[in-house]
Amino acid sequence: AEVFIVILLFIGFTGNVLIFVSGNIVPHNLQPFLENGWKPILTTAFPLLTFFPFGEIIAFTMLFPYLNRPELAKKVGLFALFSSGISLAWTTSLNIAVLSVEVVERSTFPLLSSIAKVNLMEFLQRLDALVVLTLLILMFFKISILFYSAVIGMADLFNLKNHQQILLPAGIILIFLSIAIASNFAEHIEEGQKTTQYFFFPPIMVIIPLVMLFVSMIQNGFKKKDKSKSNVT
Repeated sequence: AEVFIVILLFIGFTGNVLIFVSGNIVPHNLQPFLENGWKPILTTAFPLLTFFPFGEIIAFTMLFPYLNRPELAKKVGLFALFSSGISLAWTTSLNIAVLSVEVVERSTFPLLSSIAKVNLMEFLQRLDALVVLTLLILMFFKISILFYSAVIGMADLFNLKNHQQILLPAGIILIFLSIAIASNFAEHIEEGQKTTQYFFFPPIMVIIPLVMLFVSMIQNGFKKKDKSKSNVT
């Protein structure tokens, strides 16, 4: 990931420069700004954008016990959250400026359509491969993190000595579910926006973490009391 982040930054910078140089950006497409106020933005952000993509950071909580420097988890996590939000906002604005709101709403992968419009001197064009390569790299690491978190979670749940013995069964289950959950991309999006929003988001990303936080606060409170009593004694 440390190697590929440099490659992704280079691809992203190159793609942005080429889009600007190609002259496809129409700033007027971004207007009118906040035409209907903040309400549409807030109703879209909560709960839709809350659980995807930002809600998926719950998977990183499985990795916190394995950090070499756990004291940096909060700082690095907040920086990653902020920078990814800025990146998504910039990319969305760029897509709208190039394609217009109507096209972005209908497009499955707006960034792919935006970069496809690059045509410099009838020579440099068809740069869709850059976006596809970026998606492949990002999805590889995303799936790896989610899969690893699920595997070590199952290993802990079933009290296994190590997670390696459950890798193959979990991988087979993953392949089967990836085919059975949705037969096409449109069905996948529909299930993600409806089913996940009501059945996955509240318990996994809100209720259970809050309950665990509350229990942890109570446990820490009792530990501090016991420690203070022992010091007095």
